[in-house]
Amino acid sequence: MRHLIAGLSLLATPLQAEPVAVVTDIAPVAALVAEVQAGRGTVAALLGSDADPHNVTLRPSEARALQSAGLIVWIGPELTPWMATALDRLAPGAPRLGLLDLAVTQRQARADEGHGHEDGREDGREDGRGFDPHAWLDPDNAAGWLPLVAEALADADPDGAAHYRARARAAARELQAIAGPSVAAGTVYLAEHDSLAYAEAALGMTFAGALSDADGQAPGAAHLAELVERAGDTGAGCLVHERARPGPAARQFAADLGLTLVAVDILGAEIAPGGYVAWFARLGTDLGACP
Repeated sequence: MRHLIAGLSLLATPLQAEPVAVVTDIAPVAALVAEVQAGRGTVAALLGSDADPHNVTLRPSEARALQSAGLIVWIGPELTPWMATALDRLAPGAPRLGLLDLAVTQRQARADEGHGHEDGREDGREDGRGFDPHAWLDPDNAAGWLPLVAEALADADPDGAAHYRARARAAARELQAIAGPSVAAGTVYLAEHDSLAYAEAALGMTFAGALSDADGQAPGAAHLAELVERAGDTGAGCLVHERARPGPAARQFAADLGLTLVAVDILGAEIAPGGYVAWFARLGTDLGACP
């Protein structure tokens, strides 16, 4: 399987006699790893539901988890730039699987990379790279990652190789069945932050614009005026936000236009171990609240 894992750095480490302890960046990635492990080994996510992926200070327990990790599975520095430094300092010998760098990953291009969005999508830049890092919101990506996670686990825990591969195949079948009719189908939405591009195809939604781009830039007057026009032209009836409470600009904009505010769980605050399918279905249900 060595030709499959383009983003995996395997350093010389002794084979482990026991199932491997995995550390991930976000809960949805941890849920996918848990699907493959199916009780063999442990997995922990560093980012809590209220964390800002771009700026994190590790707690002592999280630093210890990195130091003892047998495998790191993460989206990549495009989402969590601070984590690369933490890994080099605390887990220099741990194998790493960077999901955005895998050849199977389908990436959403930036608007200024020659793949412009006629729907007015904002620049998806996160870390100077040419694509949006929210790739875990595409079930096809998740399904493609599972066998590579299984191979990474098998390298760290050879005794469990058959178990991991069988679990990955079963989980991938479930993920591949996600795409289809959704309560969110036909939804035209505005967003506080442009982060749902990967989910749109699976859920059948249409993006009408975002208040702030992927870098969190505050909206200017000209941009707000453009969004007002877009909302009218597209019939968008809701403003989607990622947090328990939207920011002041989002609340005011929604109030001015009479938009429904809809909260979504991007980072997996409500996700259960191995529960990616149920979590993604809940995402579609929540977005179905858009008029």
